Amino acid sequence: RTQTSAVFMGGVVACDVMGSPSVVAAEGIDMEAHHTRPPTLMESPLHEASEKQALGEGISASTLAHLKAKEAQKTLTAFLRQALKGRPITLLIVGDNENDGEATHVRATLRVESDFSRMAFEPHEEETSCPTFWCPFASVIDIYQISADGAGAFPPSILSTLFSHEFDMVLRVDFAFADGSERAIYFLEQSCSSRDELLQCAKILCSRAVRQEECISI
Repeated sequence: RTQTSAVFMGGVVACDVMGSPSVVAAEGIDMEAHHTRPPTLMESPLHEASEKQALGEGISASTLAHLKAKEAQKTLTAFLRQALKGRPITLLIVGDNENDGEATHVRATLRVESDFSRMAFEPHEEETSCPTFWCPFASVIDIYQISADGAGAFPPSILSTLFSHEFDMVLRVDFAFADGSERAIYFLEQSCSSRDELLQCAKILCSRAVRQEECISI
């Protein structure tokens, strides 16, 4: 399979992340209050041709990297501002056998904890039959989307319930429990742009969480 938008590679985030507390703090999100350093993404979704064009127009590689980092910080800040309160999603709940039946669509909220350590998938109050799912960022193995990984990454019980425009918005998050067992969470983002925002920011938050765990273990 292909990796999801270069977000994860076998549980290890594929990009380098550096701290830059002033940018996020200036936008009103104080990650220093949680004894953390907000990361800067050194890879961006800019197309390679755009980079060549920018360099050809006299923009240095270091300046281009700085512009990418600032743009990533803006995306992260906007995402966290919403996700700390909760952003609307649709959970796709499958039965014990993912290949049988049809998934249930549940209105829900994706919320990031205030210490940025995990995200919660919280069904709305009226959805009493569905529990809240907790996913630590450090435990995320991979995130899948159809455009990058193919429809085979999703069970028939999910695919059979989607409208044609929703195929671009469905995501699957695989994460591991402490005992080594794994779980998949399926959900729909509201749009392709919100999907891309989540993928980019999940990369940053997962990398940060993994680094924190490595520091604790030393």
